[in-house]
Amino acid sequence: ASESVREYRRRADGIPGMSELRMEHDMAKVSMIGMITCQDGKADGMAAVLTRMVTAASDEPVAEICSYHRVADDSFAFFALMTDESAMQQHG
Repeated sequence: ASESVREYRRRADGIPGMSELRMEHDMAKVSMIGMITCQDGKADGMAAVLTRMVTAASDEPVAEICSYHRVADDSFAFFALMTDESAMQQHG
């Protein structure tokens, strides 16, 4: 868990009704957004790898969205939405 999540959990301990809120928080979806910049001449190969990765992720029940977009000749934007933090840690 991230430091902010651990701090939230620590502060929530002992407060009536917070265990239910913690459970909801633990079940929150997690997203990742990133940029990938390739070395000169490597972008087409990266596009092929990302295409295979997105296709493979579509078979994973924990990966709700996995996509990329070529934003420049050598750069890609990447987005993933996972069902929860555990799924992101396993696949991130």
